[in-house]
Amino acid sequence: MAPNPKANFSNILNIDTSLLVALASDFSHTTVVKQPWFSHSHNDHADLESKESMLSLLYPVIGDHELVCTQEAADTFMHIVDTLATESEKARAYLLLQADPPKSQQQRIEELRRLSKHEVPACLQLPIHIVDMNEDGCQERFTDAVKKTLEPVLNPGRSVFSYGWASGRTTLTSNAVAIKQLEKDLEKLPDLGGLPWPSIWAFPTSRPLLGIPKDSTIQKRVRKHIGDCSVTCTCGIQELYGHQSDVTI
Repeated sequence: MAPNPKANFSNILNIDTSLLVALASDFSHTTVVKQPWFSHSHNDHADLESKESMLSLLYPVIGDHELVCTQEAADTFMHIVDTLATESEKARAYLLLQADPPKSQQQRIEELRRLSKHEVPACLQLPIHIVDMNEDGCQERFTDAVKKTLEPVLNPGRSVFSYGWASGRTTLTSNAVAIKQLEKDLEKLPDLGGLPWPSIWAFPTSRPLLGIPKDSTIQKRVRKHIGDCSVTCTCGIQELYGHQSDVTI
C-alpha cells in the first residue's frame, strides 16, 4: 500500500494566500450561475467547480489541524478581499481570519455554514492564526545560499514558503507553478545547510474570488495585481478580467 502523504504533515499547517482566497470564494461555497460579464476564466472555474468541489479537496487535507498564515499572506488576502470581493466573500474572509469581534470556533463554523452550500466540518480550526514569518527567529536557520535562492520569490509567497520551511511546518498552496520553480532552484544547491526538504502540499486546482462586475463602480480606477502574480495570478485580477495586465475600470 502506498504511504499516506498526510502522515508527514506537521501538526500546524501553514496556509498561503491562494488557499485563503479559495476558502472565501463564492465559487467554492455556492452554485455560481454564469453571467454575461464573466470572463473565460470565470466560466472555466464555474465548470471546474461543477465537476469537483474545491472544498471536497481542501477539508479532508486540512482536517482538524491548527491553521496559521503569515502576516504578509493575511495582509495580501484582505487587500484582495477589500478590492474585489462580493459581500458574502467578505463575510467568509472575516470569519477565517479576524479576531475582532471575538467569536468562538463553534460560532465561526455556524456562521460559515450559513454562507455555504457545503457542510463545514465541525473540526475546522478557525480562526486561522496570523504569525510573524520570523517567529522565534526561525529564519536564522537558513544559510546565505538558501536565503539567496529564496530572494527571487516575491511576497507574500516568500514569507509563506520561507516561514513554513524554517519553522518545520507543512505549507498548503494552490500555486503549483511557483512550487515547481522553487524546487528546481533548491535542487541546484549543493546542500540545504542541514535543513530537511521543505514540506509542501500543492493542490491541483484553485478558486479565485467571484468578485463584482466591471461596471459596478462609477469612478474609474486602475486595479493592479496584489502580491506575487509574476508567474501565476493569485490575487484575482486575471480571473475577474481574463488577462494578466493591470486593469482600468
